[in-house]
Amino acid sequence: MKEKTLFMLAGFGLALSVLLFTAKTNIYNYILGVCSLLSVAVFLIYYLKERSYYLNLIKKARNKRGKSICSLFDNSPDMIYYKDCDGRYIASNSSFMCANGLKSEADLIGKKDIDLYDKSVSKELKDFDNKVLSSGKAVRFLKSSKGQNGKLFIHEVVKIPVKESGKIIGIAGIARDVTEQQKLQEYLILKQAQLSSFMNNTSLFIFMLDPDGKILLGNDKFSELIGDPQKDYLGKTFDETILADYTEKLSWGLESVLVSKIATSNNLIMEQDGTQNWFKVIKSPVLDKNNRVIGASCVMSNIDEEIHLKMRRDNFLVTVSHDLKTPLVAQIRALELMLNECFGKLSGQLRDIVEQIWTSNKHLHQMVSNLMSSYKNEEGVVHLQFSDLHMLKMVEEVAKEFYLLARDRNLTFEFVDKPEDDVIFADWQEIRRVVINLLSNAIAYADAGSTIYVSMYKNSNEYSLEVTNKSEYIPKEKLDTLFDKYVSLSNKFDRIGTGLGLYSSRQIVTAHNGYMLAKSSKNNVNMFGFIVPVSPDKKVNMNRREIIKNH
Repeated sequence: MKEKTLFMLAGFGLALSVLLFTAKTNIYNYILGVCSLLSVAVFLIYYLKERSYYLNLIKKARNKRGKSICSLFDNSPDMIYYKDCDGRYIASNSSFMCANGLKSEADLIGKKDIDLYDKSVSKELKDFDNKVLSSGKAVRFLKSSKGQNGKLFIHEVVKIPVKESGKIIGIAGIARDVTEQQKLQEYLILKQAQLSSFMNNTSLFIFMLDPDGKILLGNDKFSELIGDPQKDYLGKTFDETILADYTEKLSWGLESVLVSKIATSNNLIMEQDGTQNWFKVIKSPVLDKNNRVIGASCVMSNIDEEIHLKMRRDNFLVTVSHDLKTPLVAQIRALELMLNECFGKLSGQLRDIVEQIWTSNKHLHQMVSNLMSSYKNEEGVVHLQFSDLHMLKMVEEVAKEFYLLARDRNLTFEFVDKPEDDVIFADWQEIRRVVINLLSNAIAYADAGSTIYVSMYKNSNEYSLEVTNKSEYIPKEKLDTLFDKYVSLSNKFDRIGTGLGLYSSRQIVTAHNGYMLAKSSKNNVNMFGFIVPVSPDKKVNMNRREIIKNH
């Protein structure tokens, strides 16, 4: 209202001045016109000065507000700044000042991007400023720049229009260092490309299933198997594809993986081009960040060669069993008849020779039995036959069988602990095989002329047997491996051995829910044995240091 009144008075004075100047009047009228014109000029000067004063107050208030906002984030690692609509910097926080090598506000205020960056960068920033001013909306973009040490930085920049009464009065900017995030993203993209390359160039069939059995992913090899290179099978179950006949085998174990979070595997036969092929399918759980199973990753491989090799091995073992073990049993039986003098009396020297032949054949028979036992336990076809087993009686019988072998090395057996109650519920034949392995090893590696000690312990839950001899110290790292397949100390002592005795023994003891025992001391005393539950419903004490954990 004040501005309108001033404009009306100025207009009236200007009109009066024009009228007086153009009219034919005397000198007084002329002076009056000049005065009116001067009045108009005074009014206009006053108005412009007042308006400029108010505009400066508003501008200072806005700039002060911008500086206050920037000062709030002075300790922020993000670079924050405030510009006017002409692109001149008004305020910033210390992170922005430091990044641009500015020491004080005087180095920043009133400057434009062209004063801080090279021409190409400043042009890019100006284009984004214009976009904000024209659209009235925030813009987001990535900007690469080099620091003072020449290191490349990547910043995510957000420019926001600052409005007052609906009118844009400036631009606020926030620049965040995302160099590491970008590097990580680029790394993940690279790894994803490498993974895709591996998945699509491997001979394995790789796919992923969700909890409902729907196919979420498949590599090129799997797409070829399913006959759908365009991967239209994604989101479908096997029932909806050409592999519908193999749904049960392909989905086998999925529910177990979802519940137990443990990988499963199974074999299946698939007919391709008129021939049967064997495949092994391994399913592993896929977990989310909360450790919940959200699906299963599956790897399927062709195992035709493995199956054929197994068949050849089976044939070999059948041959060993029939063509070697059978005649060995016949020889052992014949030698036993001779030793029992069923065919006449034997002289002392002849008896010794026959006994040595009998012992060697028994040892060879045991080696063949170990081989067969190891194979059968691997195949999971051995079923334990539980019955009451008198351990002391059985161990003494086995020790008696090794009498001649021990005598040749001047070794003696001594039973140092004998529990009164020696009955356990176990498989007699399999436990006997373990005892044979332990005593034969004790004889083979004991120092000549020493004593082999046999100790047995029993309580309400477990029964243990320990065979101790004097022999060379075995380091801990070596001790654990002796129960692996085809590992023994035979090479070290220049002897012949299959490395299956302790391995087979552990398989048998594990089947009884027990554990092998082993301990070696630096004074050259070694102990090997086992601990088993007295019955299948009992458990053994796992706190013993001598226990060899089952794989």
